[in-house]
Amino acid sequence: MPAFFRELTKLTHILCCWHLEKNVRSSPSVSDKSFHKNQFWAIQDAETEEAYNVNMKKLAHSSPSAAAYLSKIPKEHWVSYAIFEKYGIHSHGYTTNGQVEQANGKFVEARKRSPIEMAQEVLLMTNVDLQITREFIAATRDNPTPLLTPHGDALFLSQVNAPP
Repeated sequence: MPAFFRELTKLTHILCCWHLEKNVRSSPSVSDKSFHKNQFWAIQDAETEEAYNVNMKKLAHSSPSAAAYLSKIPKEHWVSYAIFEKYGIHSHGYTTNGQVEQANGKFVEARKRSPIEMAQEVLLMTNVDLQITREFIAATRDNPTPLLTPHGDALFLSQVNAPP
């Protein structure tokens, strides 16, 4: 998968933080068992770099090996403010939304193939998804219905109705 992210630079690469927190807890490199999940979520939910740094320092004080583990993972893959800065995506306090699991599950069979066959299958699946999205957008333009929250709907419709 790293090759996809090297070649397709506009892809969004966000980790499932529920799994990340579990990985920290179960990692053999995290020797001090004073790590508490509330510390992790305070870091993940940081809305500024300053809040991130403050919470990382707190974690480093109570669980140095957990802080070392997390500091190796790029912030833009799991920390709210950094995700927004890199991708323009608000996580709105969600720890996971199932998108990572859904994407991984969709390509399980494709990942068993050779790299070129896998790439071809992923492109074919993605093309089908794009066609479904185009049909959905066309239907939404003609008959807008509440999809998300009022704010989310307004953002979605502003993008759908934006000139190409």
